[in-house]
Amino acid sequence: MPCISERLSARHQSRKLGRVGFAYKGDLNTIHEALLTEKLEFCGIVADTLEFCGIVAETLEFCGIVTETLEFYEIVTETLECCGIVAEILEFCGIVAETKEFF
Repeated sequence: MPCISERLSARHQSRKLGRVGFAYKGDLNTIHEALLTEKLEFCGIVADTLEFCGIVAETLEFCGIVTETLEFYEIVTETLECCGIVAEILEFCGIVAETKEFF
């Protein structure tokens, strides 16, 4: 099974091609390890500050959570639970796709 950095690297490569896969399964610890980083590495986005859905901030402002570091603890199942949305694929901001064009 590929390690977190390999999976993130693959997502980053997909991002470069304009397509990102969002079927992300894993246990809480694995997902938390992937998300709690010095830099934001989420779905192929790597940035010193948060650049996600047009939000640019020194601290994370995501779903009303503002922290010094990325603390995204609401993922508690093998499928993505994001703000009450449960799906095999990412359903975020009304966008549903196995892969989606991400800016």
